[in-house]
Amino acid sequence: MKTTKIILCFWAITFLFACSSDPKKELEKNIQTSLEIYLKAQIDKDESLKGAKLDSLVITKIDTVTPLYETMIYQVKISSAMEKLKKSYESTRDIAQKKEEMNNLLNSMGTKSDVQYNTSDEVNELKEMQSKYTTYQNRVDSCQKIIDNPKTDNKTIVGYYAFFRLKITKSDMTQETLDAGGMQLTKDFRIIENNLKE
Repeated sequence: MKTTKIILCFWAITFLFACSSDPKKELEKNIQTSLEIYLKAQIDKDESLKGAKLDSLVITKIDTVTPLYETMIYQVKISSAMEKLKKSYESTRDIAQKKEEMNNLLNSMGTKSDVQYNTSDEVNELKEMQSKYTTYQNRVDSCQKIIDNPKTDNKTIVGYYAFFRLKITKSDMTQETLDAGGMQLTKDFRIIENNLKE
């Protein structure tokens, strides 16, 4: 009778250990699956990677995302968009200035010419970029107020941020390992794309 109880206890304990999974490994598995599905689709869409395939994806770190952390992520995304916009602005401004210089040069030569370089497209584009930059700056300032507020929730988990490396094989059979940075996911492992609403 004692032997039967011991054997039953042994099997019950073994069963419990077998049924219980490591939550950290389960989380990593779910995130990895979501990332692989998403990235394979992105690789298929990217014309520059036509014929490439995802060989492996290694998660290097997983952070939990709280409302505070989410605001910080958003602020970084906006700041990055501002930097790109600033470079576009400078490039467009340079084009407009060169066209204006050419017009001035033609006018100073005193020759009548039908050639005039129109800068109205660039001027309109510069105005739009200035407006968008101001909007982005207001968002960064708003995020900073939230971050600086001691009452901002830093405990409730609203998602995850996964950092990873991936290895792809290109159509010419060369392999490339990319330190892809990271991606934000919801609690149910959906990818949050880096879209900034205008």
